[in-house]
Amino acid sequence: LSFGLAGNQGRFYYNFNGQVLEGLLQYYSQGGNGYWYRWSDGYGTGNLYLQPYSDGSLRGIIYLDDGSRTGRELGDWAGSRSS
Repeated sequence: LSFGLAGNQGRFYYNFNGQVLEGLLQYYSQGGNGYWYRWSDGYGTGNLYLQPYSDGSLRGIIYLDDGSRTGRELGDWAGSRSS
């Protein structure tokens, strides 16, 4: 998974069955020590929670909409800081 954010929006890219697919990110709110984004692609929608760390990296959790408040957890994301 790779993504880029600019302002209140962004895009993400991932490999699925040998194809690179694209999704959209839209800033939703700030909570705790991080930021909530809504994501959508050709297969679904959900939430992404990102928390910045002092080393400049972002770490977070990706959720798939399932009718609950945050959604069903799809997995963790830990990224290195950008240069």
